Amino acid sequence: MKWLISILLALTAAVSVALFTKDDSGYVMLAYGQWSIEMSAVLLIILIAAAFTALYYTIRFLVGLKDIPGRARGWRATRKCAKANDGLSRGLLALAEGKWKEAERTLIKFVDDSQTPILNYLAAARAAHNSAEYKKRDAYLQQAQKITGTQKKSGSAGVAVTVMQAELQLLQGQFDQSMTLLEELRKVVPKNNSVMLLLVRLYKKQEYWEKLRDLLSDLRKKKVMADDELYPLTIECHYELLIKAGHADDVGVVLKAWEGVPKEYRAHKKLIMAYCQQLVDKNSSEPAESLLNNAINKSWDTELVYMFGHINGANAALQLKHAEAWLTNHDKEPDLMLTLGRICLRNQLWGKAKEYLDVSIHHDGRPEAYYILAQLLERLGEKEKALDLYQQGLGKSVELLDLTLPKHTDADEAEAPQRLTIINT
Repeated sequence: MKWLISILLALTAAVSVALFTKDDSGYVMLAYGQWSIEMSAVLLIILIAAAFTALYYTIRFLVGLKDIPGRARGWRATRKCAKANDGLSRGLLALAEGKWKEAERTLIKFVDDSQTPILNYLAAARAAHNSAEYKKRDAYLQQAQKITGTQKKSGSAGVAVTVMQAELQLLQGQFDQSMTLLEELRKVVPKNNSVMLLLVRLYKKQEYWEKLRDLLSDLRKKKVMADDELYPLTIECHYELLIKAGHADDVGVVLKAWEGVPKEYRAHKKLIMAYCQQLVDKNSSEPAESLLNNAINKSWDTELVYMFGHINGANAALQLKHAEAWLTNHDKEPDLMLTLGRICLRNQLWGKAKEYLDVSIHHDGRPEAYYILAQLLERLGEKEKALDLYQQGLGKSVELLDLTLPKHTDADEAEAPQRLTIINT
């Protein structure tokens, strides 16, 4: 395109000169000693232009000859860079395919010519880790750290190297070393998502539920995790904290653990049951009674109803009134019948308790319904019925596998002595 423009400009200039000099081309004479040259002015102009052009391109050619070594070096450097980029691509592809050894060799082979040697070292470190070559892995990471200038540099490259090192240590089971790196790095880059996600994995693995709880708020504010991942993680964390609080002798620890649960999660069934169970175990059921009552009224759940029966409230009559209110919509529910039977026993309503427990049994209730009713009948003097219920409850509670049992025999055969018959051959 440039040549075409140049030609057009030259033709335009020639036509302009021709039109300007068609009537009078001018006259020029050059004399030097005995020599003289006569020509038209137009021809002189053309000769000067030609001489200037020739001189210009001659100078460019000579300068180009001088720059040939530099150009050759640049060409070689460009070629090496292209090979290094190709090697990085092939190494990363081999790493993705699970060819650890091939990936490591390819990545390290071209690392000196790579424009991004940190990527080569990091990928090679992961390949070495996957090959269980931990010394090589650490060596590659050290090389990457040297390039970044400092191990915990706040720049993106330094963070990437440290995160990679912590992740590989975590995968290897070096939990303390990994935690040290990540917690120190988080002080430098508190908003880094990769650091927080690795800490989540590490805290769960080590069951550091208090540290995970402190991290949850940042995960939620910065939207590091999707809601469908963060919600179950939060439930699991607070569930474990409630179970851990139950190991303490002081019920106040359990109450404090429940206060630490965010309000939007306190309606979750798993947390309610864990909290109430810890209170029941510590003979401090009063705080759980109203919680269960409200939860059941909002959303019917048989497990919560079953748990309600274990609450030894301060006012057993009021507790029975609350439970009997659920009969309107759930009069045949076996767990509700079992719960009502329990509460009636606490109110010393033996006949009513018997009726509720009997309904629970006839609607495929739990084995303990058989046991409680059998205990009641035994105390009331109905020992044969109680014995029958004990047997039924035992049969319901034990899952019989495919057993081969002897056939029933007549009483006479069962009492007859065994005889040994000797056959002579």
